[in-house]
Amino acid sequence: LIFDVRDDPGGLLDSVVEILDTLLPAGTICTTRGVSGEKVYSSDENELSLPMAVLCNENTASAAELFTAALRDYKKAVTVGKTTYGKGVAQSTYALSDGAAVKMTTSYYDPPCGVNYDGVGITPDVEVELSEEAKKTSLLALTEEEDAQLAAAVAALQK
Repeated sequence: LIFDVRDDPGGLLDSVVEILDTLLPAGTICTTRGVSGEKVYSSDENELSLPMAVLCNENTASAAELFTAALRDYKKAVTVGKTTYGKGVAQSTYALSDGAAVKMTTSYYDPPCGVNYDGVGITPDVEVELSEEAKKTSLLALTEEEDAQLAAAVAALQK
């Protein structure tokens, strides 16, 4: 399996935890730390045991980084691409009485290894840069021959 989270700005923590629960063995998926304390999200013993790789880049952020980090920490996947954005925090949105809303950072989320990547990012196992020509094209339109990161992930899984 190759998961492509390049240019993925993240998403809902509950959704990524649910996906990771399917892929990971029993243990911690992540821990959120905020002013209201800590909350540990865990996986059960059911796990998918297939070769996996995660494609990431400098625009992989937030929950997509957590996905990358969790699979890396459990040694379930090889990570390929470029160092991620470095957003290891979660926001909450609060509606105001006038119809506006305020979005505030409310917690950090730490991957299974416990080392938060906020402001740092996640360095992939296999660092691969796209060619300048490939960078001008949508990732969805690249062929495997044009996508050096995808080709590296395929090669890593064939070892």
